[in-house]
Amino acid sequence: MAAAKAADVNPFAGSLTMVVEPRLSSAGRWYVTADPAEIDGLEFAYLRAARGRR
Repeated sequence: MAAAKAADVNPFAGSLTMVVEPRLSSAGRWYVTADPAEIDGLEFAYLRAARGRR
């Protein structure tokens, strides 16, 4: 299906892959990450002396 006008074009069409991760269970949040060979996407770290979620 082609866009009727330039503002309706989806530049990401066909370039994203959906990955289901059950530990990210919120229906209202979404995440986008990149190929690690291209760019650092996500990083998980602890603040000094803070263990786990706050």
